[in-house]
Amino acid sequence: MKLQEILCTYLVALLSCVRSYPSGAPPDQACKTMYPQHSRKNVIDSPSPYKVVVNVSKNEYFAGRTYNLTISKVYNNSPDFKGFFCQIRPVMGIDAIGDFALPASIKDKAKVFGCSTSEDTDNFEANAVTHKNNNSVSSVTVYWKAPKPGLGKNVELHALCTVVQSQIVYWEQVQSAERFKEHELLGSAPGSDLPPRASATFTSLHVLLVTLVVLIHGGLNYVMN
Repeated sequence: MKLQEILCTYLVALLSCVRSYPSGAPPDQACKTMYPQHSRKNVIDSPSPYKVVVNVSKNEYFAGRTYNLTISKVYNNSPDFKGFFCQIRPVMGIDAIGDFALPASIKDKAKVFGCSTSEDTDNFEANAVTHKNNNSVSSVTVYWKAPKPGLGKNVELHALCTVVQSQIVYWEQVQSAERFKEHELLGSAPGSDLPPRASATFTSLHVLLVTLVVLIHGGLNYVMN
């Protein structure tokens, strides 16, 4: 083999090692595509052995509330994974929504960072989460804080995670089964913090109390006359 061919082979191997990103997904490349950048030729088309779960209830989230996002194995005998990169996005969009935070137990494994996926994204300090090292794990749970009110009831969100089993085996944009929208307290008075049922109950008690006062007052007048 010629010296030039040997050098080229060495450089390719070196670049491949450098681009494996054991300390997490590189923000500039991964924010929009969610590709791990190892090599797109290695993406796996088979069903992912990993699942993504967001613990929302009834496909709704409450603005400002914190939820768990968990990556875990579909089957007990599935291999552990070494890396991940997650965002919450609109089903019909690429803007990362909300903020991530880490439980103390995984701060040595994961880190949060900001992804500006469009010019309209103003606050993006912690809207993505990725691995910090390539230690193997069977599951990871992080916190996702829902955004402030205003996305609207028609904006449907879901979680997307790229999960890396090894440098040459990974699954891109594994979707959560859950799709969720912002919860709205329909029927509440403007500016009221009371949910609809509480407001209706309060109104019924008020009417009952007024009726009782009228009956008592009428009874007293009858006795006195």
